[in-house]
Amino acid sequence: MQSEVSRAKTTQDIERMHEHALGQSNQQAREDRMGALASPNFESYRQDFSARPADLSNKRYGDEVTDLSAHNDVVSVTVAPAENILAGEPPRRSKSSGIKMHLWLVSPDDVLSALEEGEAGQGTHRGRLAHTNLSGGRLAHSGGELWFNDAKRIWLTGGSSRYHPRSKEELASIVEAFRNSGYAVCSCGWDDETGPRRFFRGHEEWLEPHG
Repeated sequence: MQSEVSRAKTTQDIERMHEHALGQSNQQAREDRMGALASPNFESYRQDFSARPADLSNKRYGDEVTDLSAHNDVVSVTVAPAENILAGEPPRRSKSSGIKMHLWLVSPDDVLSALEEGEAGQGTHRGRLAHTNLSGGRLAHSGGELWFNDAKRIWLTGGSSRYHPRSKEELASIVEAFRNSGYAVCSCGWDDETGPRRFFRGHEEWLEPHG
């Protein structure tokens, strides 16, 4: 019995090592084609808010957890100014995703972004990416949505059914990490009853980058 438990633990360790190696390989490929990464500026956030499993309660299709992080649509977020951006507009009313919405995800070793309805997303059953397509269904700290106003200014929400920020303090810490990466951020904010707000209305407050 003890040997079976030992074998199970060994198998789990091997799987975790394989997942980590795959993530590192994908990250290196992205670094080769990108500039300075924003990820180091999220270390303080990662220390305060641990990685957790994805909430898959709303999953409908098997390919929602397919790892698409190696696709060219998926990039590591760099320090501002971002390169080759697709400028967009955030939603101003409910049940709208705005224009050119990107997903963002803070993983244990990277910060990823991808156009939700780009080539990679259109190839899925849903016709758009899920945050678990960026994580491969593995542990991640948090995820949400963003829109580029320009290469140095972003609108941001904590909208993610899989990895949404767990508190307004966590969302604020993410905003600070983006500001530390050179971006001016307009956050959609937090609702004490429903969690991360998903659309922008009324006055928009822009927080300038640090440094």
